[in-house]
Amino acid sequence: MKANASITYVGIDMAKNKFDICIYDGDFSNCIYETYSNNDDGFSQLLSYFNSINHLVGFRIGVEATSTYMIELQKFLDSQKIRYILIKSILCTNNLI
Repeated sequence: MKANASITYVGIDMAKNKFDICIYDGDFSNCIYETYSNNDDGFSQLLSYFNSINHLVGFRIGVEATSTYMIELQKFLDSQKIRYILIKSILCTNNLI
């Protein structure tokens, strides 16, 4: 990642058994993609990853609001006092078309 990037965007795509993240700091050639299990172990791994790269300084996190799949991650982020926004799936789809 670029050391001088002021904002890093994290997109989280939720599914029943896993979630994918993409970390973007303004340079598409440096995008980072990771996949985690949609359970407590995956949430802890995500937090460890975030802490290893910048302790969420300057991060903007968007979580896809998909059915009920995001609820446990949402509870985890809330318990860690990590701020995020929920994004309706249809808005993501409409902006890609």
